[in-house]
Amino acid sequence: MRSLLSWSAFLQTDLFVKQTLRRVYGIRSDEEVPTRLLVPGSLCVALVNTAFVMPFDCVKTHMEKVDPTSTYANTFKTIYRQGGGMSAFFTGYRLRFLLHFTNALFAVNFLEKLEAMARRMRS
Repeated sequence: MRSLLSWSAFLQTDLFVKQTLRRVYGIRSDEEVPTRLLVPGSLCVALVNTAFVMPFDCVKTHMEKVDPTSTYANTFKTIYRQGGGMSAFFTGYRLRFLLHFTNALFAVNFLEKLEAMARRMRS
């Protein structure tokens, strides 16, 4: 479930960021988005992915370590009550963001290269 959520958030954010970059900078759909624009785009992808995935990572880890018989909903409520609200789900966000950013930095650029190759093969 966590991987599905993570990749869905990542790929949708990647698509949105690239479409936005193309629109703002007037890059045609048959051209590659330059790496100098993909680096800040990767930052955006990493921010969204971190914010979206961290609560589910926290719940998964809590279920593995504390109460494997609990449901996702009950674990979410427990962490929220005992941890002092939403901030409990974002403990260690700096490290997690750096991990997501490192991943996004390479993956966003790699996906752009693959998409460009696919466009060239179609034409």
